[in-house]
This record gives sequence, structure tokens and C-alpha cells, in this order.
Amino acid sequence: MPTHLHSSTLLSSPASDIHSSIAAIESAIAATPSSATVASPRRARAHKLAALNWLRRYRPPAAATPRQGVQGYLEAFHHLCQLEQWELAYRLMTMPLETPTAETLHNELGTWGYQRDRLDLYQALLGKLPLSQEALLLDGLGHTYHSLGQYETALIYGQRYGEVVAALAEPVRQMRYEGLLGILHHALGHYATALDHHQQRLTLSQQLDHTPEKLDALGDLGIVYYSLGEYAAALSCHKQQLQLSRAVNDRIQVGQALGSLGHVYEALGQCLAIARETQNQAAKAQALHTLGLILPAAQATEGALEYLAAALAIFEEIGDVNGQGITLYNLGRVYTAIGDWEQVARCWLYSLAIFIEMDLSHRISPTLEALQWLQSLMQEHEFSPPEIAALFAEPLSEIDTIFSPEISQSITQKLLREA
Repeated sequence: MPTHLHSSTLLSSPASDIHSSIAAIESAIAATPSSATVASPRRARAHKLAALNWLRRYRPPAAATPRQGVQGYLEAFHHLCQLEQWELAYRLMTMPLETPTAETLHNELGTWGYQRDRLDLYQALLGKLPLSQEALLLDGLGHTYHSLGQYETALIYGQRYGEVVAALAEPVRQMRYEGLLGILHHALGHYATALDHHQQRLTLSQQLDHTPEKLDALGDLGIVYYSLGEYAAALSCHKQQLQLSRAVNDRIQVGQALGSLGHVYEALGQCLAIARETQNQAAKAQALHTLGLILPAAQATEGALEYLAAALAIFEEIGDVNGQGITLYNLGRVYTAIGDWEQVARCWLYSLAIFIEMDLSHRISPTLEALQWLQSLMQEHEFSPPEIAALFAEPLSEIDTIFSPEISQSITQKLLREA
């Protein structure tokens, strides 16, 4: 699902070369008088020097991670915040980078999966800038908390975002807001409401001839239609998304569209290649996850387990709790094909714990049904290996270190009540 913010289309900042952007920021830092900050002159000089040094002298190590590649910018950003140079920090955060996707710093962090760093940037500037810039921060917070599966927190920021959007009365920001509400309601299982928000976004984007928002709207509409089981409508949306994204050479959107059409091996292979090329960890995890779902039908269970395990590892790395729960549930389905009933029970119990903690009723119900089916199967064939019996007797005996006692008790009660 799209999480990049297309800040260059929301802001009036020029899409300049990264070197000229840094040079301009360096000049502004050097020209900032110490008296312009609340820090003492001595501390102000230290922060100015530190910010300049991080921008001018930092060199990432060999074979650096994407985050190490931009660490100098992140450190300089925080020194600018210590100087209360909010506008300069904002300029640095929205500076386009020399990467395959040429996204801004805060958006690239999202593409790479560094959501916590993204939150730090937004939180540091929140309440310090004019409404037009505050809108982007709230938009970013809403989308980032959605990516982390913290939907209630995302809704809180979404409400504040809506107030700012209403005050600004700008159509482009209204589109962004509709999109945020759409993905949040989809995540919570409110598909009809999500569909309405994404349709409003698409209509506005067509009226304004706004290609980035149209691409996001088509992609998210297709995802909702898929969840509703309306596969023909989903296919139509994603084909339009793919055609338009290729026309404008938007590699991230091409990868997302191919991922949604990923039941075709060739398309999914392209999606995975693009995710690796753009270092988009979330897209890579989704591609691996979809491959894992396809392979069981071809009786390739070992390959399915490999892809799903790789997807699970990436979801854990980037903090996507909802992705972990869905992948664990599907891992359980694959284990049924090879008759590893202990792993089936373990995966489904773990996924149930996640869905209960996130209060996702539309995912709790099918997971409970799967566990009840497993219990019935064991009773019907009169087999109950001790290790599986122990899991059902104390469903969260091994998960209590991860989830709270309240969650453990809730799962046990649901299993007993629904059995």
C-alpha cells in the first residue's frame, strides 16, 4: 500500500540537485547568528559547527546500509532542531536524494522501512511551522503509524490533519487526507467507508489532473476491491495504475501495481526485482509473501515456506505488526499441506495474539475458525500430540513474554467460548 508522501507535489520547494540543495542549507546555517537561537552563544556555535560538519565531512562506510548513507543528514537535522532552525530542518527533511526513486529524505526513510526515524523527524517539527508545512507532518505521522500497524494512533493524527486541511482549503491536501482515511478504514476492516474515501480521492485527482494522487487512489481502490472480493474491479484499477505509472516512469508505483497483479509469476518477479532495485523493504516483503501464497497451489511447499519466512523476517525488521500477523496465519496454512500440526497451531496462535492486540475483529474471526478446525481435526482422527495439546491447554505459554497477560487471557477465553 502506498506510504510515500510525494512531498514535492505538495510543497513549493524546488526539485533541485542535491548538491545545490545542501550548499544552500550550509550557507543558511553559516549565516545564522547565534542570537537567533535560545541556546547560549557557545552552544549555538557548537551546534552550527556540528551541523556543518555532518553535512560536509560525513562519509558512509563501505557497504553502508541505506540509513548509514543518510546518517549525516539525520544528525545535521537534529542539530538544526537544537538551534530551533525549524525551517532549515524542514528543508533538509524534504530535500530530494540521489537514489533510484529520487524521493525526499523523509519519504526515502519510509521506502527503506526506517519508520522510527521518520517519526523522529515529524515529531521534532510538529507545532513549529506554518499550517502548510504542518499538514505534511501530520500526513506523514498518519501514514507512518499506519505502516507500523498502530491504527488508533494514526487516526488521532488524522483527526488533527483533517482540521488543518479544512483550514487550508487546498484540494491537493484534501486528496491526501481522503487517502489517509481510506487506508486506515481499510486496515480496520471498514471496506465500504474506505472505498468511499478512495473514490473521492480519485475523483479529485482526475478533476485536477494530478497524476501522483491518481496513481495512489487507483492502487488503494484496487486493494479495497480485492478485500471485498470484487476481483474484476480490482484488476481494472491495478491495470490502470500499472499503465499510468509506466507512462510517467514511477518505479515505485510500477512495483506496487505489479505486486497487486502478482498472481502472475512474471509480474511478481518484476515486482521483486524493482523492490530490490529501489531498496523498498515493505514492497519486497509483500512480494515474497504473495509468492508464498501462490506456491502451495503448485505443491511447492518448501519454496512457499522459504518465501513466507523471508517476508516475516522483513516485516519484523521494519516493525509491520499487521504484516507479521497475516504472514504467520498464511504460514500456518502452508504447514497444513505438509502435516506439521505443531507449527500450524503455533503460527495461528501467534497470529491470533497479534490480531487481538491490534483489535482487528475481521482478522480475529477467521483465525479462530482455523484453530477450531484444527481442534476438530485432532478430535475426529483421535490424535493429540503432547506438544500440540500443551499449546491448546495454555495457548500463550510461550508468548507471554511478548504479549501482556490480558491478551493471553483474552485469547484463551475466545478459544473456549467459540469452541
